[in-house]
Amino acid sequence: MREPPLRILSRGSSPPRSAWLDEALAGLGHELRTSGPAGEDLSLVLVHDASSTTRDEVAAWRDRGIRVVRVAHLDPEDFEREAALAAAFDLVLTPGLAEMVRLYASAGARALPLLPAAPPELLPQGPDASPPPKRDIDILFAGRLDGPGRAPRVEFLRRASKRWKVAVATRPGDWPGALPLEARTLALLHRRARIAFHLEAVLTVRSGVTRSLPGVRPFAGPSAGCLLLAHLVPWMNHAYDTAEEIAPYSDVDHALEVAREHLEDPARLERVARAGSARCRAEHSWRDRALLIEALARGETPLSLAVLARGPWYQRIELPGGVFTSHLRYSNEKRWQRLLPHFPDPRGKTVLDLGANAGFFALECARRGAARAVALDSDPLACEQARFVRSVFGEDALEIVEADLSEAPPGPFDLVLGLGLAHHMPDLGRFLSLLLSRAPLAFLEWEVRDHPHRREIEDVRTAAASLGARAILLEGGKRPIVRLEAGASEATGGASA
Repeated sequence: MREPPLRILSRGSSPPRSAWLDEALAGLGHELRTSGPAGEDLSLVLVHDASSTTRDEVAAWRDRGIRVVRVAHLDPEDFEREAALAAAFDLVLTPGLAEMVRLYASAGARALPLLPAAPPELLPQGPDASPPPKRDIDILFAGRLDGPGRAPRVEFLRRASKRWKVAVATRPGDWPGALPLEARTLALLHRRARIAFHLEAVLTVRSGVTRSLPGVRPFAGPSAGCLLLAHLVPWMNHAYDTAEEIAPYSDVDHALEVAREHLEDPARLERVARAGSARCRAEHSWRDRALLIEALARGETPLSLAVLARGPWYQRIELPGGVFTSHLRYSNEKRWQRLLPHFPDPRGKTVLDLGANAGFFALECARRGAARAVALDSDPLACEQARFVRSVFGEDALEIVEADLSEAPPGPFDLVLGLGLAHHMPDLGRFLSLLLSRAPLAFLEWEVRDHPHRREIEDVRTAAASLGARAILLEGGKRPIVRLEAGASEATGGASA
């Protein structure tokens, strides 16, 4: 049985996001007011602009038992303008992840992340939605081109416009033939474009937070059915499977190459664009965000928001209720499926997972009966994530150690995992020696790439043999999997396969 609707007072505006969110809450059947007295019957006051209220007014609402939530749509700038008021609210909702949550905590405020969502006019409205017009624009960019941190956008667009049909919506005078940054124009342009180009303007503001927080733009293109060509920043894994649902790039040269690959392969472009569009329809509407606010107003903290508060996550771990810590399947799920056929039964064994990140592989060992599974990582955020996962599952066999590799517990362990590390190690022999000093059996998996260090299979075999060990190739390709056994080198009669 559905609970009675909320009575919500919406104060201030931060267009267009505040209007989209208010409309979505009203669409759920809640009563939205934008003016009038704040009576005792109010369930929630939603403050979109802190200048629309005062500390005394917020205190009066809270004294009457009314929950007051600030939606800081424009963080970190909103935080810098009003940090002194942040602690007055019951809760601040920020588009930032752990970095912004910690910043608000430093000001005495409780904060949780609330990602932006797709512009409503771009999402298909049911199965009878009109078909899109012909996609006659190769690449679309919508956003600012002036100011610091935006020069790479201009460079990409100048070079791309020499090869393809490029449309640019920006401020007048910032681009020849610039189209207006107006909602109806943008909606039509996105429906005509094959690729939507997005590049974060990475700036550091006074609070020290990097200004590359989630915005609306990365949700606009996919919601309209075009491929998102996006600078790969960590938060993006919470919006898409960046390996399958968007076209990620690292720099301008790479962006041009990725654009060429997709424009020359229409089937691939269509496949990835459809996947990104499906993700937007399933998870990134303002109705989805309104449902989260509904839960918060009723005193619940959705698990998905607790996950984002510890983000960005790299590893994808499924939590209760079908909540995932990340959308990136290849970060660990697909790698685990490759490793599993070769992996020994961990029941009753002790396992050390080096460079564990959020602890997925150690968790899998613990859930399969390991007597002790130690997840070690030097990154404080990764260890916080691992501790959160352990608490969610109540997995007593899982231990979290925040330390460098050289400070790994001495053990001895039955087996040690060195996954995704070899290509980061400047001294491969020293790395293998560390593994073998902790356990007689180790599993390695790494990426064969030029940076930071290229490690071929023969390099691992040679280094292992120099330590009197045997390296057995289990899976080849760009991400080899090797079983490392102590005291069984080719020199002592063992054979590497």
